Amino acid sequence: MFPSPGGSRTARKWVGHRLGLAKTRTEPAAAGEAADPAREERRRAHLADARDLTPPETAAAVSAALASLPLFCDLLTHVPLSLEGEVDIERARRYKTHSFAAYDALVDTLTATGAMTTGQVQDLITTALGLTANFWQISHPTSTLAQLYAQEPRWGHAALDFEPRLTRLLQATAAGLTATAPSGPSA
Repeated sequence: MFPSPGGSRTARKWVGHRLGLAKTRTEPAAAGEAADPAREERRRAHLADARDLTPPETAAAVSAALASLPLFCDLLTHVPLSLEGEVDIERARRYKTHSFAAYDALVDTLTATGAMTTGQVQDLITTALGLTANFWQISHPTSTLAQLYAQEPRWGHAALDFEPRLTRLLQATAAGLTATAPSGPSA
């Protein structure tokens, strides 16, 4: 599990490297975390042939994509808390440039493959990222909390099942977004 936001400088340095915020690109990646261009291409192509996705199908696709990226899910909490503020402005600009390019590509893909408007997809992704940051941490308790939940089963519900809960709530969000007036800046 990733260290807490107040974790060591070494951990923050490693995470910064993984997010493109590191001062150098020479720090080694963690075991099993090496970039896999084929995997990245499969991830991008996942929705390439999808057409006419309903709002619940769009939400399920977002949920499944997030669940397939455990490191990303784990880092969602840590980026705004501890990583973005500890870099110089040019490094932050590079990170945000890449981050927003990926976000824009995701919005464009989901809008092109489904029935939701750009504004609705933007709102869905915003909701998905907020829920993921929270749910991932809760559904992957520390060993201390896992032991506590085993001893106190009535508290065990806190360690929820990540993907089914995220999918259900994103599908409800997508249904709500499409049942109301278009939302967002480019609705």
